[in-house]
Amino acid sequence: MTRPSPTATVPDQGHLVIDRLQKAFFDLGRFGEIQNICQIILDHAPKNPQARSALAEFYEKKGDMDLAAEMWEHLVDDYPQDHLYLLELIRVYLEKGEKKKISRLFHTLERRRHEKKNRSTSDTTTPSAPAGSPS
Repeated sequence: MTRPSPTATVPDQGHLVIDRLQKAFFDLGRFGEIQNICQIILDHAPKNPQARSALAEFYEKKGDMDLAAEMWEHLVDDYPQDHLYLLELIRVYLEKGEKKKISRLFHTLERRRHEKKNRSTSDTTTPSAPAGSPS
């Protein structure tokens, strides 16, 4: 009998149980198993934020800050509007002493803030046609 590949058995909603699995494996002293589960989920859904952030946390606990930073970087790239991932990445960079990378992230945030401010200003200064007049 042929066994299905691990990615074929991953349910599309598998990421919903990651938090519970992390806690259970930690309580059992088998925290390393979360790495395999998250990797299988990421093989199935490469941009899954729950699996990627769980993997980042795993690498941090393991002391591998380079791999943790790589996971947070992926999340920042995939979800640029989610500031939680950005804060986690900055925290890891601080721990690693990566001042230049932190500076670049702050410049990116400043640029985004400026762009957002310009968009909201242009939205409020655009005159609208009076009621009842043709557009």
